[in-house]
Amino acid sequence: MKERILNNIPETWEETGALVNEIAMETLGPSQKSNRKPWISEETWILIKQRNEKKARVNEDSSQKPQYNAIAKAVKRSARKDKRKYMENLAKEAEAAAVANNTRELHQLINKINNKKQNTHQPVRDRDGTLLTTPEAQLNRWREYFEGLTNTEDADEPTAFENVNDTERSEEVNAEAPTKEEVMIAIAKLKKNKAAGEDNIPPELLLADIEVTANIIHFYTSKFWSEEYVDAAWTKE
Repeated sequence: MKERILNNIPETWEETGALVNEIAMETLGPSQKSNRKPWISEETWILIKQRNEKKARVNEDSSQKPQYNAIAKAVKRSARKDKRKYMENLAKEAEAAAVANNTRELHQLINKINNKKQNTHQPVRDRDGTLLTTPEAQLNRWREYFEGLTNTEDADEPTAFENVNDTERSEEVNAEAPTKEEVMIAIAKLKKNKAAGEDNIPPELLLADIEVTANIIHFYTSKFWSEEYVDAAWTKE
């Protein structure tokens, strides 16, 4: 894979993206979204696999339908048993959280039991630190906050940047092209489980071999820097 890309880096990023995805497809196969439930045990997944295999055979030989039905029933029984055990464990954890007066964990466990998504909103407090519990009070606090950002008393006064001459500004600007090490640092900061961009390359592929990825990207950044242009694929949002 390394030699295939590094020995002949395409002229455009669009071609590189297509090549990376092609190699990933050949090596890893198509990505599959996992629908696995947290409460399904390994034993049940083995039965599910057997059921799926038997279903494929039934399509070719209908005489195997009784065996398929038997495995399908076994899957349902095992899944119900897993779900019951999972809910019992959640109930025990919730009881322990209540005894320990851990309201945050208790609330999260209750949401799991009721199959509700957790609320990721952060708490909002007023200027004195008092927690605001109503949507109206929270909205007013946000309005007050943003009005404070835009209506400053020193809006007409010159800023610190206005007192800096052009010579001082230019001395602070790094006019060198990004180094390979800087590119590697930027790649290492990518977060996984994020959607791919226009090039259809997920972060996991870029992080699979940071040095190879850095070599490719550094090739383009150096080229763009010297020729003073940017590939159209890099300007798409």
